[in-house]
Amino acid sequence: MLTAAVVMVTGTIVQAGPLDGLDPSDLQKARNVTLVTEEYPPYNFIESGQLRGVGADVVQAMALAIGYHKEIEVLPWKRVLLRLEDEAELGGFSMTRTAQREEQYAWV
Repeated sequence: MLTAAVVMVTGTIVQAGPLDGLDPSDLQKARNVTLVTEEYPPYNFIESGQLRGVGADVVQAMALAIGYHKEIEVLPWKRVLLRLEDEAELGGFSMTRTAQREEQYAWV
C-alpha cells in the first residue's frame, strides 16, 4: 500500500500550469500533507534557522502556490524513511528514484 508521496526535485526548471483547473478538495488534501526532508546540501539545508537549498526552494514555491503553510520538517534521513513507511498524508523530498523505491512510493 502506498502511504506516502515523494516529491521529485530535479535540476530542471518546471513551469507549473494554472491551478484554476484543480478540484478544491484536491488542494485541501495537499494542504494537509506534512512535508519532511533531510539536510542534503546543496538541495536542502538549514541556514540561519531557515530551510534553504535548490530543492527546498522549488518545494516551497509549489507549496506557496497552493496555499500550503505548514513548516517543512528537517529530520535525519533514516527517520524520514521510517515516517514515510508508517504515516499517511506525508510527503518527502529530495529522494533518489530507484527501482527498489519505485513501487514503494507515489512519485509526484
